[in-house]
Amino acid sequence: MRRGTVWEQHCRPLPHCRPAWLDLAHQELGAALAAAYGWPADLTDEQILERLLTLNLERATEEAKAAEVKKPKASRAKQADEMI
Repeated sequence: MRRGTVWEQHCRPLPHCRPAWLDLAHQELGAALAAAYGWPADLTDEQILERLLTLNLERATEEAKAAEVKKPKASRAKQADEMI
């Protein structure tokens, strides 16, 4: 009896399971994303993750500062004839 997922059983050994057009599409998408971020297209996965983490931390810091600056809205007392 074979073990593993259907992918491992049937597709991994066969070259046609990852068509060239799909590899090309992944490469083009990666290049487009790198260009959108203003990064070189030849970064390693580790370098990409480092840069994304840096961006994420910067964004979190900005959001935290914005939350400190925001003042809560003043609430008013409910009037006797108002519904909730």
